[in-house]
Amino acid sequence: MSIIPDVDGLSLIFGKESYDTYHHTVGHSLLFAALTTAIAAFLAKEKAKCAALSLISFHAHLLSDLLGSGADWTILYLWPRPAPEWRFSPPFVWELSSWQNSVITALLLAAVAIIAVRKRRTFIEFFSEPIDARVVATIQKWTS
Repeated sequence: MSIIPDVDGLSLIFGKESYDTYHHTVGHSLLFAALTTAIAAFLAKEKAKCAALSLISFHAHLLSDLLGSGADWTILYLWPRPAPEWRFSPPFVWELSSWQNSVITALLLAAVAIIAVRKRRTFIEFFSEPIDARVVATIQKWTS
């Protein structure tokens, strides 16, 4: 769910100028957070829990973008209003290809592996339970 704000990155299909204009706008807004949370909760069995986790993951994505996408990236949280732009300034930001993002990615992948071993499930179950079972079995082989 936390990747959903990057749907506005599909603007790259229409060229770099479109991407530069729209990425970190529509999909990174409070309006989009409310929309995606409402859809996720509607589809979920545990609606309140899903809504809370959706909002947390959405905003974790925004925080990660503000910290780890470089000093030039801003977020238009109140889109479609053009202002204010949200941004962090150095020294509180790092580039996308930084060691910080590599460490965070490695830690999160390790957390996913731990959850897969302990709970015998991954996010892949959302798409296919048989494939999820194979992924879990593979992770369990690697960790035993």
